[in-house]
Amino acid sequence: MIKRFLANRFVRNSAALQIGAVLNSAGGLTSLLLLAFLLGSKLQGEYYTAVAMYAGLGLLVNIGILQGTVTQVAAAVARGLDTKVTEWLAFLTKAYVIMGIALPIIGWFALPPIGKLMVQLSGQDFETGADGLSPTDLAWLLTFTPLLEVPRQMVTAALQGTRRMKFLAQVENGQEIVRVFCVCVGALITFSPLGPVLGLMAGSAIGSIISLSIYGMARMDGGYTLPTMRQVVSAFSAAPLMKGLPLCLRIGVLRNIDSFAFNVFPQLIVRTFASPEWVTYFWASHRIMNVPMMLMQGISRTALPALSELRGMKDMEMFRRQWLRVTLISGGIISSGILIGLPLIPYLARWAFPADYHEPIPLLTKILAVGFVPSAFCVALDSFFIITGRIKVLILVGVTCLPLYVAVTILLSRIDPTTGAAWGYTFARIWPLLCFVYIAHYFRTHRGEGLVVAQPPEVAAETTAEERA
Repeated sequence: MIKRFLANRFVRNSAALQIGAVLNSAGGLTSLLLLAFLLGSKLQGEYYTAVAMYAGLGLLVNIGILQGTVTQVAAAVARGLDTKVTEWLAFLTKAYVIMGIALPIIGWFALPPIGKLMVQLSGQDFETGADGLSPTDLAWLLTFTPLLEVPRQMVTAALQGTRRMKFLAQVENGQEIVRVFCVCVGALITFSPLGPVLGLMAGSAIGSIISLSIYGMARMDGGYTLPTMRQVVSAFSAAPLMKGLPLCLRIGVLRNIDSFAFNVFPQLIVRTFASPEWVTYFWASHRIMNVPMMLMQGISRTALPALSELRGMKDMEMFRRQWLRVTLISGGIISSGILIGLPLIPYLARWAFPADYHEPIPLLTKILAVGFVPSAFCVALDSFFIITGRIKVLILVGVTCLPLYVAVTILLSRIDPTTGAAWGYTFARIWPLLCFVYIAHYFRTHRGEGLVVAQPPEVAAETTAEERA
């Protein structure tokens, strides 16, 4: 039985990504610890503030292009449409290049007012290193990062869409190792936030080079034939830019809501109402709590292309069983890991971090755990709504939650500047559980039906024509 379980392709792919996710998580914790000693909590907090400002602006680029491309590549692979695979990879490459060029221009005008507003609300100036650069300046430098990552994004979509998870894990592990090295070396050279920022950009460029090398190896593994880079570039004119963007935008709204709520807004609110030190404490606690949650990445990113292949099978019952299996097993494992590890965090903080981190980290992790435990069961939530074409429902939940979350977090941060954002974050983690009510209703009312996946009309018509040919 164990042998048959391990022979399952979904299990093998998830295991490969989970091992990679653990290594990535270890890399993130390593850079967190080293920066704590190299920069101190204040300058480290300003570095994270710069990254959060850039990430917030970067949501303009992250409009679901990667996720939308993965679903289309997986569907094209299931039908054997080689030309479509090439065209969708060209679509991703072209879209990222265009938006990567636009982002620094937008950032030049948008970031200074944002930084000025944060300083006015907080009543304290940004802390700068010897180079004199503020988080606003550093955030603008980071806007050039998406251009450096274009090759890696294309490779990621190709490997995930064709379910080459071992190679995908190698790409991400290589990127993380290089990132940690460059960020820490940068901090060691400058002892200011500028060093890690430049290191982050250098790591992105080197990671793209590594990804192209791994892509070449993946093309020779005997699996589904991947297009060459020359073929992808040659398909730029046929890339479905205007046809693909509507699909990606719907997915992108979901990703942007998640990214803003979980990775951008809390840090900016903490910096505004508390201090740069508490930005560091919050981010350190967040990274620690994310260690078991990193297991979700291996499962959820395998679930999306795996469930997308059911598009051709149109089997609702198989889809229901697979989705429930992924949700319950992964959620149980991850939530158990969080609960087991929580009592050990105070010892970890005293052993690994400087003295001023010892009390804030255990306090914040206890608050965050209230939201992280139930959200562990949301591993395949996005996959359900994407595959069934019900993205609008998930968008409605997110759009409803977002303004309420922002208002609650601001109110709590005014009451308690140090822990208010953590309680607001916990509220945002629990809110998506409402989606399970809709999912239960969907499976009950669609029992016995075929699985029909909604696509943009142009894409659906073109795919049907190729299938008939």
